[in-house]
Amino acid sequence: MKYKLLSIAFLSLFTSFNLSAEGKWKEIPNEYWSCYAERPTFTISPGGKYLAIRRSPKDNVCDIEPDKKKRIEDGTLDSSLTFINLDTMEPMLISNGKPGKGIQWMSWLTDDRYLFSPKPKKTGSNAKGYGKVYAVNVDGSQRTDMSKNIKFGSMGMQTSNITNRLADDPRNALGRSNLRRAMVRDYVKIDLYTGKTKKLANGFNPKDVKKHRVRTELIDKDGYPQAIWVDEGIDRVIYDYSRDSGLWNEHVRFKCHEPFFYPLGISEDTGEWLVTGSKFSSEGRLVEENDTNAIYLYNPKTREFSEKMYQDPRYDIGGYTGACRDATGGARVDSDTRKLTSINWTSDKPERIVFDEKLKQLYASLEATFPDEWVQIVTSDTEKTKMVFAVYSSTNPGDYYYYDTLAGSLIPLFSNSPWIDRDLMSPKIPFTYKARDGLEIPAYLTLTKKKTKHKYMIMLPHGGPNVKQGVGFDHWVQFFANKGYNVIQMDYRGSTGLGTSHYVA
Repeated sequence: MKYKLLSIAFLSLFTSFNLSAEGKWKEIPNEYWSCYAERPTFTISPGGKYLAIRRSPKDNVCDIEPDKKKRIEDGTLDSSLTFINLDTMEPMLISNGKPGKGIQWMSWLTDDRYLFSPKPKKTGSNAKGYGKVYAVNVDGSQRTDMSKNIKFGSMGMQTSNITNRLADDPRNALGRSNLRRAMVRDYVKIDLYTGKTKKLANGFNPKDVKKHRVRTELIDKDGYPQAIWVDEGIDRVIYDYSRDSGLWNEHVRFKCHEPFFYPLGISEDTGEWLVTGSKFSSEGRLVEENDTNAIYLYNPKTREFSEKMYQDPRYDIGGYTGACRDATGGARVDSDTRKLTSINWTSDKPERIVFDEKLKQLYASLEATFPDEWVQIVTSDTEKTKMVFAVYSSTNPGDYYYYDTLAGSLIPLFSNSPWIDRDLMSPKIPFTYKARDGLEIPAYLTLTKKKTKHKYMIMLPHGGPNVKQGVGFDHWVQFFANKGYNVIQMDYRGSTGLGTSHYVA
């Protein structure tokens, strides 16, 4: 009886909703929910000469692997690589993605040279080709093994990477290498044709390499570190780097559940850090305690904060929730200019504040074209004249488009799970309800379009508990809604991204 009464009481919260969504309904075959949905990657070269597309070699159709012993459909994890010449729109197949010829990842170095890692036939550190990284020209010439910058340690390979392209020096790039110590990635300048490195700065060496974790780092346009955030047990520590002494120093230390601030990015113009959290005096005294993380500019030399730039009253903007667990979002930095372009976070939908005026106008134009969807630019050339953007929502698993702003052309590229009819999906409706002690709990309600005698409802809490409900397309939710069930997803206390008090509760 207890559970029956609780269900009736909970259901009474939704008397304002008509528990059946408007729109057409048709039952979707079960296999449509079981098919593996691809997530292709698109990368435009710096000058906008090529578009690289990495995706599985299989057709983008719903087909079920009949062998139930296999973990996933054949070929979906082996990526092919194709370059599209954006002047002629002619494709160039680089890899067909078949086993032993797949591409794990790639990134552009210049308009004519790229970095990639092949996917070996077998997995594990003993597999042939495991950990290999190559730089090569688009025509296949001047292939260089960059793996000479990677060292294997007791805890496995520490992947080295390129952090900054150099527009005025296409032969070199700034990046990381762990040759000096397997578990420490130093900051280096890398010759992209020989693979030789020149060390700029020593990487940070954790006090306990097995337990302490470096979670984020600030790197300036010259390839030098500015600061890192390290988890040391329940302590959260910011270390800064001195280019004069070449040493790392403890800048400030916080503990879980206590006020803090977290570095998101660097303002290259002023040298200030963009931080999120609470505000402190230059002596370290708490001045402005924020339950949800707020944005400030912070001078690391004087330890002075600006006035509060922005705060969402309900949701954290990047950083950690309660100094303990990851909150959604962060800062985006242009990979070429190294300037802050935007800050991003998730409320009951994706949110952004854009600093770059050209980028702001672009988003305004795209959002006007797709008014009922969420838009995200996933790659562009340096001048932001050619780009690929994604359009998605709680009823759309994702569509990708190529946009040439100068030519005014908009070309569809790819649809995730095209076998699912978007018109049959039900949107997530954000709402709040009060718990027994009066605490307001944010949640989502998805209403079935199927006409049923009973108003069945499924409560679908997230795992964790130190995570947040997703706002995008959810296959489980849409599966239940299509079968005739209404679905509630709640961000109960302990969820992240909703401020310290909600998390600590």
